[in-house]
Amino acid sequence: MTDLSGIIVARSAFENSLRYRSAVLFGTFTRLAEADVPRALDLLTERLIPGRTAEVRPMRRRELAATMVLSMPIRDWSLKISGAWPTDPPDDVAGSAWAGVIPFDARRLGDPLPAPDLRAGIPLPASVRAMTRRDQPEPSQMR
Repeated sequence: MTDLSGIIVARSAFENSLRYRSAVLFGTFTRLAEADVPRALDLLTERLIPGRTAEVRPMRRRELAATMVLSMPIRDWSLKISGAWPTDPPDDVAGSAWAGVIPFDARRLGDPLPAPDLRAGIPLPASVRAMTRRDQPEPSQMR
């Protein structure tokens, strides 16, 4: 998984880079027992959209049969973070080209867009409204 947060603009194209956080998890996947799949999928849905499982129908048997859920105990992990600035050589630093960082934030949720085929009169559900209120924490801060 990689999360990008900015473009590092160097004084030469060769030194341009990205600010990032990257995680790699190591382990062995095993298939979740069939009886545990509905609960695991509900937990995943609730993690992504808190309150959503109460607003929609339960999963159908054929939907569950078409879905494989894997479990992976983490054996080891690796994390890399770059919050760097341009690392130009001294002769480029002495030059006249601008250098710095252009930050961007892809973690903020935008305004909800209704599906083109949504029937008129169906209101925005509480789960979606709660996630997209501007006074809510960023998704990365929800634990």
